[in-house]
Amino acid sequence: MACGLFKLNPYKGNREPIITMLKQLILPIFCLLLIVSQDSYSQSGIGNQYYSVQPVAGFQQTPAFIVIHKAGNIKRTIVPQVQLVFTGSEPELLSSSMDGQQGIVAWRTANGVSQDIGKLGSKSLVAQSYKIRNNQLEFTFPRQAEATVSLVVKFVPGQQAPVFELSLQAQQPGNFSLGFTGMPAVDSADLDFVYQPLTWSWKRFPSHFALTEEAYANTAAVFTNHHGYTEGLAVSLADIPYRYAVSAQWNNAGKQDNQFWKVFPSDGPKANSLFGMAIRNPAGKAQPIIYAPLPGTARAKLDKGEKHSLSLVYLLHPGDWQKGTDYLLSSIFHYRTERENARVSLNTTLDNMLAFAMNDEYSGWNETLKASNYQFDVPGTVKNVSALHPLSLAIVTGNDTILRRRALPMIEYVMSREKFLYTTSDTPHQAQQPSHLLKGPCVDIGELGALHTFTRGYTPAFSLEANRLFGKSRQLNMNTETGGGSWQDYLARYRMYRQATDLQKAIEGANVYLKQVYDHYSQTFFDSPGLRDKGAGFTTDYGYRIYDLFELYLETKKEEYLQAAVTGARQLLLWTRSNPAPPAGNIVVNKNNEVKGIFPGRRASAVEGSPFVPMDETTHLPQQEIPGWQTSLNGLIPEAPNTYMFGPVMLAHHAAWLLRLAHYSGDTLLRNAAYNAIIGRYANFPGYYFTSLHTNVYQQADYPMHPFREVKYNAIFYNHVWPHLTLLVDFLVSDFYYRSKGKIDFPGTYAPGYAFLTSQVYGANKGTVMGNKDVQLWLPTNALQANGIAFNYLMGHNEQDVFIAFANTTQRHVTEQITLNKQVIPWLAGKSYPVVVYDNNGNAKNGVMKNGRLTVTLPANGLNCIQIKGIYPKQEKVNTPTLSGRNRLIRYTANEDSTAAATAMIIQPNAQLAVCYVYCNKTEKDWKQCSLRYRVNNDSRWTTVTDTAYPFEFDWALHPGDVITFEVTAVKQDGSTISFPVQTINGEGRKFTLLGLGDSITEGGPNFFSYLFPLDSLLKQAGYQPEFIGPRRSVQNGDTLNHSGFSGKTAEFLAKQIDSIYTAFPADVVLLHSGHNHFNTEAPVAGIIKAQQAIIATIKKKNPNALILVAGVITSGKLPKYEYIPALDTAIKAMVDSLHDARIVFVDQQQGWDWPRYTIDDKVHPNRTGAGIIAANWFHALNAIQNKK
Repeated sequence: MACGLFKLNPYKGNREPIITMLKQLILPIFCLLLIVSQDSYSQSGIGNQYYSVQPVAGFQQTPAFIVIHKAGNIKRTIVPQVQLVFTGSEPELLSSSMDGQQGIVAWRTANGVSQDIGKLGSKSLVAQSYKIRNNQLEFTFPRQAEATVSLVVKFVPGQQAPVFELSLQAQQPGNFSLGFTGMPAVDSADLDFVYQPLTWSWKRFPSHFALTEEAYANTAAVFTNHHGYTEGLAVSLADIPYRYAVSAQWNNAGKQDNQFWKVFPSDGPKANSLFGMAIRNPAGKAQPIIYAPLPGTARAKLDKGEKHSLSLVYLLHPGDWQKGTDYLLSSIFHYRTERENARVSLNTTLDNMLAFAMNDEYSGWNETLKASNYQFDVPGTVKNVSALHPLSLAIVTGNDTILRRRALPMIEYVMSREKFLYTTSDTPHQAQQPSHLLKGPCVDIGELGALHTFTRGYTPAFSLEANRLFGKSRQLNMNTETGGGSWQDYLARYRMYRQATDLQKAIEGANVYLKQVYDHYSQTFFDSPGLRDKGAGFTTDYGYRIYDLFELYLETKKEEYLQAAVTGARQLLLWTRSNPAPPAGNIVVNKNNEVKGIFPGRRASAVEGSPFVPMDETTHLPQQEIPGWQTSLNGLIPEAPNTYMFGPVMLAHHAAWLLRLAHYSGDTLLRNAAYNAIIGRYANFPGYYFTSLHTNVYQQADYPMHPFREVKYNAIFYNHVWPHLTLLVDFLVSDFYYRSKGKIDFPGTYAPGYAFLTSQVYGANKGTVMGNKDVQLWLPTNALQANGIAFNYLMGHNEQDVFIAFANTTQRHVTEQITLNKQVIPWLAGKSYPVVVYDNNGNAKNGVMKNGRLTVTLPANGLNCIQIKGIYPKQEKVNTPTLSGRNRLIRYTANEDSTAAATAMIIQPNAQLAVCYVYCNKTEKDWKQCSLRYRVNNDSRWTTVTDTAYPFEFDWALHPGDVITFEVTAVKQDGSTISFPVQTINGEGRKFTLLGLGDSITEGGPNFFSYLFPLDSLLKQAGYQPEFIGPRRSVQNGDTLNHSGFSGKTAEFLAKQIDSIYTAFPADVVLLHSGHNHFNTEAPVAGIIKAQQAIIATIKKKNPNALILVAGVITSGKLPKYEYIPALDTAIKAMVDSLHDARIVFVDQQQGWDWPRYTIDDKVHPNRTGAGIIAANWFHALNAIQNKK
């Protein structure tokens, strides 16, 4: 190019041509420099198509820059301000708490302990100048003796939002941190939503300034929503290293003054969180602040000349917090489905886990106690979560062994134990407050209702016990309050009986709940009406009752419940790990061919606070390279904040619910989180808690197939095995429902479990597959083999055909060869079976299958379904026994000791099988042994079984139609014996007809309760078979009872009608409760007594053997109208006594009665509890007479 600008002058000594030549050269160069200078230094700002950033006018006087969100036309002013933290001596990093919540850090120095990082020694620095070049805004700060700091605002590829790059270079050795403190501050009163990991969310604004460490920052951001937009800071994923962030709590390891941590090795993991973040500044305003590194960690210790930098992404997005969260996760964190099947398909995992669950030695099953050992947390205890889990799996797999060896024993357990956690001793101060008593059931109303559904009503004990316990507050898991007539209980009872009033109660309760938490977000950790404990505990306690709301939506189709559930699910996404991002390539796992366990040993004592007993917790397995995504923990949530120092859990019940909500909402983030929680994680039961991104020990197919002390990497809770199996089935069913857009639909049954162990269970209802109705979900083990692992499958059958749907979990086009297992799906060699192949839109094409082989080709994330016609083996028809009116639940007391109770029930899971189960409530402190003598169908031979160890319980299988006669006896600790009355169960029992005679208190009403219904339950539980008769009928909770109660009528009215009533309904037992519907001014007592005498005389004339129970009527607060009732009751008792007839009995209904507590607002009619008290008084009187007889 130079030769094109000038030529060398051939004449030496003549300088003018040379000067001319230099002008020709320099002028273009100067112009070029001028252009570059103007582009670099006079540019007014930087930007992209989404945002613009520019310094404010008058920067020297008020240093700041403006960020504009172009589409939303939002303008925010930010100060280029940082805080430099420096301390020469290394402070001790501590784990702390704020507002009772974990995840906060503090520091111990010579001056004491503080959560304020600034008190370590800090300087607040504001930029003094800036320059713009290369689409970057670079700020310069005053020079400091400790370090040089810088701030660069820029745009980077793949990120829409501006990035704030903070850097420091140490000028002397020491411990450093640099915080960005220039974000706009907002009054907390103006906030519509707040987020500081892990727990400060909704409107739970922190009580003071404190930093959440990276180890607890599942979503590495702090933000608020106010004035119609979301604003905050997020740590750039590129700056978060792919390693497990260890909480500061691990710094306690080996400290002898810490009872729990002292046995952890002092040379083990130590805190390594990179950053800390806060949403409240020291002045009490809402302001996103992030510091890095954290003093007290290795990264914070710098020598002179060493550098540290961290990039923050500015979150500014219009709309509510849900739109802001969506932008944060999808655009800033690029949250996506990062997993696919890894070692095996999910179906193979399910098969492996079922084999493990049925292994009595390795699965921790305690056959004697009918539950799973719980020795990791509380040695000497056992625990079950839900009997629905094995019952459902027995049905959908067609495995009778699961039914007999797991489902039925667990049903017996939940029907008899007082709590989920049962202890073999009553030693005081045991951890998690177990129970040693048989005071069951130990499950929610929802579980009892679902068991009732699953057993087709064959087991009346489920509904009867649900009725008995309804409205009672209980403590089933630890000391967590449950029940008490919650709206969830009303929904559960509605599903049992389909009574419209119960659904209305559920709706009303849910509406009140949503007004408290949805219309007005929670501001503390104690104001959620879903909790009755001291505060939130498990992760699901911090948000909405998502699953319950969704269930209510399914029943009502009311959009507000779906929207609330989706809102709760989106908030749950903030709890779901989204960082660090796995690297694109391979990583090394199991370094040096070993993996250290999370815990230093195993517990030997159940006493609260007992430490681990040390053991060698090392697992030896080969070092290897695997894709980084396989160990990522993204998609998982904590069990609870107070256990999160041990990492998230893979007991991911939330995944299936997120998929269902993704189907209804179209929210792909919910889908991505669901897939990341489940797919490609393990080949068998993986245990609990995970604190490494560099091991795959828990992913091995044989990981749990060892004795308890030899499963070393993490915690093993055997009571989680069946819930985990259930969540996998729930996920599979929900995934195919989602992928098929609802065309593969198997309706589930709600299984509440406890804490967050809530699922849908399957098998009670048939579904629809690609337009084919009445398809039964069918997941037999080892049903087919594939030459690859990319596909998961779901199966079903009708009376002739088998349906197999396949889903590709990869981002690739995949073909697999499928072979049906002939032992499971019996195909004939050489025979051609017609098939219909459906794509995910339901489009069908015909084909043929031969020799049990299929070729399946699916696109990335694709789905298809194959219907194989005529291959399902024909099943023999089973005659369903007629069980109407049978006596199947008895609860009664001993002849010599009214505190000794026995309960007997018939448990019938299907039409072919039944079990008689009997248990007693006395413990080893009371009895040495207990014996049961029984016979079947009045056989002359009796069988005697003796139980010499508590719990005292008996069970045996029988044909559903067998009638059992039995007698319980026991030997007390003093050597004396007690006996129980001989009982008959599953037979005719003691029959009688019963006529309820009275007014509205007998009849019941739309807003109050009749005593007849709880009386019916009490009588049936005691082995009676009452038949309620009369000219009128009432309906309550789906039950219908006849009676002769006439609302608003008097005793005189009944006296006129009794001849015709009793002629038509000559009952064995008459209950007379009549005396209301007069005014005190009438002086009605004498007239009422005369009418009752006429009623009694008429009945006795027609049936001298009739048993007549006459009530002293309940008192009322409706005064002065009913001031006469106490005098009336005295007169009624005197009248009955004067008759001297053992078959006419006075019943004092004042026993236990308190009208202020037990009537509805009208102060007259009984509420549910009041009706139960009236019924109990009737029952005790009637039972005493019958037993005396």
